[in-house]
Amino acid sequence: MINHKNNMDNLSIESLFDETKKIKDPELREKTIEFIKNPIPTHCEIENSNVSLEESPASVKRHHKYPKGLLEHTMAVTKLSYNIATALEDVYGLELDKDLIVSGALLHDIMKPQNYVLKEEIKEYKVRNTENNENKESNENKNNNYNNNCESEKPGYTIETKVIRRFDHISDFHLEHLTLAVSELYKRDFPLKLIKVVSSHHGDYGSSRPDSIEAWIIHLADNMDANLNDIAIRIGNSRARDLNIEDNKLYEKITPLKIYELRSHIGKENLIEYLKDLMELNPKNGNEDLNKNKDNNEKDKN
Repeated sequence: MINHKNNMDNLSIESLFDETKKIKDPELREKTIEFIKNPIPTHCEIENSNVSLEESPASVKRHHKYPKGLLEHTMAVTKLSYNIATALEDVYGLELDKDLIVSGALLHDIMKPQNYVLKEEIKEYKVRNTENNENKESNENKNNNYNNNCESEKPGYTIETKVIRRFDHISDFHLEHLTLAVSELYKRDFPLKLIKVVSSHHGDYGSSRPDSIEAWIIHLADNMDANLNDIAIRIGNSRARDLNIEDNKLYEKITPLKIYELRSHIGKENLIEYLKDLMELNPKNGNEDLNKNKDNNEKDKN
């Protein structure tokens, strides 16, 4: 029996504030809290996207691409960075700046919501109606169905219209998220060493390369969480196609990494059945109820 709980239900901005308690320097802690509370560009020409930090994804097509994905990613990177630093201190006798690590991890992607917009699009789906089709159709009717030219016109199929809400990139945003973050850190008078850690968190692929162990820790933790989620997203998207549902609908109930974990433990087919039950798509229980009713009717007749 699988006992699954969606941890994202417990994530909120308060979760980030809890992490700031690890910052010992009161001034840096207060600056970090204030930025998390008000992550809005202060430049008069940059319009607020109105996408909140709490509901924002961490990307549009790749890792953590679902609502609350950025919050999930930020929490993972912060905890990973802190624990990596603790392990290195224990093993190598280092004295790392954990205040820098926690603040840098919490703020490394804080301006991403300013690069996104929430869009709605209407999509049509062909849905097969399996409710007692086999019992209702005679062999003659089934044969006649084969003569239809359009499959969507066959009895047993309906067209459903759904409104899909997805995040996309703002087409005319002025600056990408890292440039915005660094600009805001300067404007809000953060320490230069913190600005350097945030500006270099893309590692060798960014405009600024990490120049400290603390900076490398945040970069590696960021990469680790993003890459693992990328792998899991591909698996989750495949299972969503198996279920004929939108992938983001699936991620409202279960995270991609949990899907990946379950596939490793119980296998693909068992995972699909579990996800059907989770998404209330499995007609098994309904069929059992129908069979029970039929049995009861037969007993009454006898």
